[in-house]
Amino acid sequence: MDLSKVSKGGMVFIGGSVLFVIASFLSWFSISLGFGIDGSANGFDVGFLWCTLWFIAFLAGAVILALPAFGVAAPKIPPVAFLAVGALGAFFVILKLLIG
Repeated sequence: MDLSKVSKGGMVFIGGSVLFVIASFLSWFSISLGFGIDGSANGFDVGFLWCTLWFIAFLAGAVILALPAFGVAAPKIPPVAFLAVGALGAFFVILKLLIG
């Protein structure tokens, strides 16, 4: 694995994607009413469009950007496409956290 073949922007996207994947499994919302009554929800509990599609998009982007490090030719995708997916995903995650 040769990480020098991955651009700095690619490394940032891969790092952000890994953080998003980890955050998807962590508790996003929780409530405790006392008397042993409590509950929590992670990223996948808030609805299919809110997390699952972005989970797949970020994971696919990270894999495509990491392919050159493993010696595999990656398809030519304009960098603005990765920027758009990242920005849109971040927007929807923040929006979901704000509106509940």
